[in-house]
Amino acid sequence: MNSYNRKILTISFLSIPLSAGIALVPVLSNIAAAFPNQEGSIQLLITVPSLFMMFSSLLTDKLSEKTSLKTTTIISIIIILFSGISPYWINNFAYLLCTRAFMGIGLGLLNTAIASLPALYFSDDKSRDSAVGIQSAFVCAGGILFNILSGTFAKYNWKFVFLVQLLNIVPLIVAMILMPKTENKKVKTDISNKKNIFVKSAIPVAAISFICIILTCTYPLNLSLFVERSGLGNSQFVGLLASINSAIGFFIGLVFGKVYSKTKGKTLTLGLILTAAALLIVRSSPNQAILLIGSVFFGIGTSFISPTLYSMLYKRVKQEEIVLSVALLGIASNVSQFISPFIINPIAKAVDGNNIEGTRLFVASILIIVLLLILKLTEKRKIENRKSLIHLKDNELRNR
Repeated sequence: MNSYNRKILTISFLSIPLSAGIALVPVLSNIAAAFPNQEGSIQLLITVPSLFMMFSSLLTDKLSEKTSLKTTTIISIIIILFSGISPYWINNFAYLLCTRAFMGIGLGLLNTAIASLPALYFSDDKSRDSAVGIQSAFVCAGGILFNILSGTFAKYNWKFVFLVQLLNIVPLIVAMILMPKTENKKVKTDISNKKNIFVKSAIPVAAISFICIILTCTYPLNLSLFVERSGLGNSQFVGLLASINSAIGFFIGLVFGKVYSKTKGKTLTLGLILTAAALLIVRSSPNQAILLIGSVFFGIGTSFISPTLYSMLYKRVKQEEIVLSVALLGIASNVSQFISPFIINPIAKAVDGNNIEGTRLFVASILIIVLLLILKLTEKRKIENRKSLIHLKDNELRNR
């Protein structure tokens, strides 16, 4: 196996465990029924991992100075595996919440390590964009596996969902056998000696990611309860919708590099438009068919957003800043996932206190449209400023 194929295969398989955290999404309503006194805390099962991912993301850069990303990757998958399976034997909500925190630590380490690989393995933009797309595709492939199995196992017993995490044994073996050992000098940064651990050139991308995820994660956080309370289906149907989204993401990830190139980087705008439309469609769905259409739109839209942000990041930062830059993007993403319900839920309650899950989706869609308008106005102003600067320089040359 040549070096290129080995690296692509490594990125592909090691991206699968990054979806491990969403395995509980199809059965949130089942968990709410199993722990009726904890209904107000059910969403924490999805958001708590994000909080702990934030802290562990920065550890990846520190660990890379002591050991290789390969070792970090193996450790992170072991943490995910243990924290994902152990709640099967312990029927306690507090313990379940604690294991979700540990899973967040593992996911934070793994996400920063794996998201850095396209930029560390490849030097040209075309290969990097393709690798980012493939990485996104296999995160979605993991989502397909976790969601289908979770929805299926939930028919028999919701606790069987924890056994789905056994899938992570395969990526663990790949990391041990196939993953090239990245040299420390490639990932060690000079930034650690500075007072400011944040990479300045990465901050704009991280800010956009922060806002995008606050809005887009409203869908998975509310879908299960929205579908059940609207009488549109059960956990199996929610699992099917999530799997369809992942399948769409897998396909788009494979072609992302070409689409990004042909649209000249306009994939973020396309993704936001489709996502806003999707949330409005889902919110007003009278039946499963319309809900399915909205879910497809959501899958297409969000599948463009994440890889676009990483491609933007790789183009803005230096080689030695990659690991810290990815960590910064990861922190922004994780914080936004954690605080999303604390921002969206109060706004939705103020708008309409009845169909609360549906109102959250509506509010998120409107705010995405607002974000899109702000980004377009900012882009337009930058173009105008650039033209003005060119015009001034031309006048100076003429006066000379």
